[in-house]
Amino acid sequence: MARLDRYLLEIFLTLWVRIGLLTLAILLLEKLVRITDLISSAQGQTGVAARMISLWRLVRPFLMASFAMAAFAVVLTGWIQPKARYEYRLIVLGIKERTVDSVFQEQKFVRVGDMVAWTSRLDRENGELGETFLVQRSPEAQDRMFISQSGRLVRESGQTVEIDFGPGLGVRLPEGEMQMERMAFTNLAWKLAAAETSLRPRGKDDEELTLPELLAVASGREDRGVPREMAAAGINNQLARAVLTLILPLLAVPLGLGYGRTPAGYGVLVGVIVLVTIHKSLEFVYDSAVVGKLPPGSSWGVLAIVSALTFWLFWRSAERLARPPLTYFSFSLPGAEALRRMLTHIRNRAAGSPTP
Repeated sequence: MARLDRYLLEIFLTLWVRIGLLTLAILLLEKLVRITDLISSAQGQTGVAARMISLWRLVRPFLMASFAMAAFAVVLTGWIQPKARYEYRLIVLGIKERTVDSVFQEQKFVRVGDMVAWTSRLDRENGELGETFLVQRSPEAQDRMFISQSGRLVRESGQTVEIDFGPGLGVRLPEGEMQMERMAFTNLAWKLAAAETSLRPRGKDDEELTLPELLAVASGREDRGVPREMAAAGINNQLARAVLTLILPLLAVPLGLGYGRTPAGYGVLVGVIVLVTIHKSLEFVYDSAVVGKLPPGSSWGVLAIVSALTFWLFWRSAERLARPPLTYFSFSLPGAEALRRMLTHIRNRAAGSPTP
């Protein structure tokens, strides 16, 4: 499979899983809203309603699907994604290291690595250049600039290895208090640095290691230049996210229940906010563990908090038929109206207009 195919497949599968989870939650919300409306209208019949249908029974197919998604997430993040990420970096490196003649354009500034070039004319067959301007940032932090009346690209094996300038002027622009150096030349040969043909071997970055490789590094059986703490943090982060997939259906149920003035659409909105919050929390914990500010297994602390809250909310809704959590928040509460009036008053005072 080509590198581009693997990269696009990784993006597609990741997006597919996320959209699938959101779609499952939305479908579950719509059904649960109908059930809740039926239960809320049956005065004194909560026991009958509870026997008629069970949230545990409703969530079972979604739990089965979550196990398959969790297994897929482990395969994706533990094997496919690390190799695809390395292949992607190879592609980016290849794009950055294009030869000079492949990006040279007449009367346009082009950048290749640390060099910026411009030419009035380019004959791509023989490499002849017209008036040419070129500036380069050297490793010694000294800019070099050349202006020539003509030039020629010297090629070997289809690659430009040298630029031969005709009569022109060169300037070196050192930093600090050093004086600028000038020189005039009738011809000048400028050899280009050889481009790298490949990226470093895969595995020098923890994001490029597969799950078995991370386990080998974390246990000390292999040395790939990645700290053991970083490898351990990567393992815990991947597995914690996979386990998180298993409890998402249980989280969707209490968020989907609602009645009265709380529309079902609020559950989707709150669910998205909750998922983003969990994701950012796991991301923060992982970044902190990588640099040693937190233990490598800190991701499981976030998962424990989310799991405890999720199971409590689900048990409360499934076993006790308690009031859905979102119904405690109304967007038409007197407090919200008072807050709106206060903000309007402050804005009007700042603008110097009378308060309504």
